[in-house]
Amino acid sequence: MTMCVRGPLLLLALAVGACTGSQGPAGPGGNDGSPGLDVLLRSVDEPAGAQCGSGGVRVESGLDANGNALLDAAEVSTTTYVCHGAPGAAGADGADGADGQSVTITPEPAGASCTYGGQQLQVGAGTPTYVCNGAPGAAGASGADGQSVTITPESAGASCTYGGQKLQWGTCTPTYVGPGAPGAAGADGADGQGVTITPEPAGASCTYGGQQLQVGAGTPTSVPNGGPGAAGACGADGQCVPITPEPAGA
Repeated sequence: MTMCVRGPLLLLALAVGACTGSQGPAGPGGNDGSPGLDVLLRSVDEPAGAQCGSGGVRVESGLDANGNALLDAAEVSTTTYVCHGAPGAAGADGADGADGQSVTITPEPAGASCTYGGQQLQVGAGTPTYVCNGAPGAAGASGADGQSVTITPESAGASCTYGGQKLQWGTCTPTYVGPGAPGAAGADGADGQGVTITPEPAGASCTYGGQQLQVGAGTPTSVPNGGPGAAGACGADGQCVPITPEPAGA
């Protein structure tokens, strides 16, 4: 069978036949790439909430873009949560413990158990324990002699302008305690009013008379006498007492 190839098909056949040559030599190697960035991780506690119902750990990761070996907030690219499991069911109650023993504390007088006295601790029926007072400490050194204090009146002068008291501690420089300077004179008081007392005859102001008090130019005040008292009751009849001259004699 004879096949005729015309036009573009003939050109395609020639191009395919031309690409079937042997492989050429390897090209030169490429340049080294820039160093890669470190991957940093950070873990923080995650409180119970929407991410972890019972709490857990939040793990953040990302590339150290600024090279400070710290995972900054802006460098976090991935966040993963590792959550705690839900609380388990409550366990059964444990068996009751043995009854405790009473503890009694009583004062312990000075004696064989405590030379200087103390406290006795009695736990149940066991052997008592003693907590004893320590021995008295050594006497302290005598203190330095004190200084006498003398207080005497101080007359007005250079030390106390208006007089006062002189305080003398031992041989120290005396101290003076005195009153302050007299205060300024007070302002004059208002003039008083004269008071006149005159007898008041019996009349409209005083039925049985009395006294009239006149303060300055004010309205006079009357102080009336009281009325006559009621007549007294008659006395009982008296007895006769004879009086006779007595001549000189025994």
